[in-house]
Amino acid sequence: MNGIVSVNNKNELEDYKLIYPNNKKLKVNISDGLTTAKLRLGTTIVNNLNFFERLFNFNNLFITKYDYRNFIDSRNISNRRLSLQFLSNEDKLVQIFYMNHIKIVNSQFQKIEVTHIRKIKEIYFNDEIKSVIIIIDEKFCSNQERKTLTIKRKEENKKRDEEAKKKTLLKDVNDLLT
Repeated sequence: MNGIVSVNNKNELEDYKLIYPNNKKLKVNISDGLTTAKLRLGTTIVNNLNFFERLFNFNNLFITKYDYRNFIDSRNISNRRLSLQFLSNEDKLVQIFYMNHIKIVNSQFQKIEVTHIRKIKEIYFNDEIKSVIIIIDEKFCSNQERKTLTIKRKEENKKRDEEAKKKTLLKDVNDLLT
């Protein structure tokens, strides 16, 4: 396996090896063994990315909310087994490793939940404990996520404005009565 991956120098991931991105012309993917859940290339994601996002990220790996949920739930279902797959450029299976644990973190190694499509920055693997750590690229924000965040922000601002108006009116009433 050491011929497939390169060693990472970060102290936080001392026993882990960087497997994505790699310069070995190998594709990396994760599967839950039962559903279609897997990491996806930018070119294959039609529903979550617009045309330009797919164009600029055609060769990058992404994880969707659906895939994340299936990966997390696979630990609780006996006939599902998470596996790390190494594929050739022709998508032929080169090697497969079964995993016991998957962790998705940001660049500060804080565990995050995937609520929208996320671009994968790096993937690390520890063969001894059969564990994978996926580091998400926080700089990437899909157009769909941006729209959702804008709507959420507008709702929060509207709610805050209504509360401020109520406080002002209540203060005016109290001023009248005193």
